[in-house]
Amino acid sequence: MGVVTAVDFSGAQPILTVGAGKILLSDVTDVRIPPAVTAPADTDAETES
Repeated sequence: MGVVTAVDFSGAQPILTVGAGKILLSDVTDVRIPPAVTAPADTDAETES
């Protein structure tokens, strides 16, 4: 299990790169979407008066 870092559509079947491994998209049986990470509020922004 890992995070997909690249997708190759150049061949007959799409291939996912996960870490150092290559996995055929057709072999994927479970996909999880990580929780969204929100950026902290910008406290240095200038305010107009």
